[in-house]
Amino acid sequence: MEFAVSADVTTNGGPIKGRNAYAGLAGGFGAVLLGRHDTPTKMAEPTDTFNDGYGDNNPMAGHLGVLGKGAEIRASNVLAYVSPSFAGVKFVGALVPKEQGGNTAKKSSLTDAYSVALMYGSKKKGLYLSAGYDSFGKNYLNAANDFTQYRLAAQYTMGSLMGNVMFANYDDGASTDSTSEGTNWQVNLTYTIGAATLKGKYSAVDYKASSAKDGSAYGLGVDYALGKKTTAYIEYVATDNFNITYNGTGPNVGSNAGSSKAETSVISLGLLHKF
Repeated sequence: MEFAVSADVTTNGGPIKGRNAYAGLAGGFGAVLLGRHDTPTKMAEPTDTFNDGYGDNNPMAGHLGVLGKGAEIRASNVLAYVSPSFAGVKFVGALVPKEQGGNTAKKSSLTDAYSVALMYGSKKKGLYLSAGYDSFGKNYLNAANDFTQYRLAAQYTMGSLMGNVMFANYDDGASTDSTSEGTNWQVNLTYTIGAATLKGKYSAVDYKASSAKDGSAYGLGVDYALGKKTTAYIEYVATDNFNITYNGTGPNVGSNAGSSKAETSVISLGLLHKF
């Protein structure tokens, strides 16, 4: 059971927010789990050097995709399977029934939404390749069309240097361009010198909606290991023309749409401890 705890009780409606929470069985056959969990497509991401910060894959995708989350979906009612490794290749699949709150004219199905992914290699050393695909049915979304999204990623780690690239495509199935449709490229680089890790990230967003200009973002940061379990960090993230806002039910073009003034910059200081 995993929870996010915020000192600001107004954030997300309270101080505690549910994250992954599941029960499962693992053995030579792989692993099966039920509950709330990251989709396989989210699991297939390469190393996110700005994970859980303002430069996380989610905001850096410009609010594209289902719920504006850039394929960073943590779903409830998941029935998932993780295969053992076959010559370095691992398969992960998940079925997600809507159960309640979907299209009331249709019955719930195990395939209201599903996600599959293939992963090869290791994120810690050498070559890592991955591909993930999500399908969220119109019954699950209570929408007029199905929404599909996919990711392709490659990463290589050699000694102190790590680099990766990830491409994602988002399509809501509508005949007209939606503000949640488009493509996104993200690149991460890190270099470790002693206790310090220098890191950088770049994102390019191509909004399919004709009313929105393309966006870009970059991040620079330093992680400094204070011990085996504790790391201090400083990050700077800037976005340009990320003019798509999230209105609670789906992404929409904000008041700065089409304006070169839709810019933000954020400096973050943090201390990370792993128990």
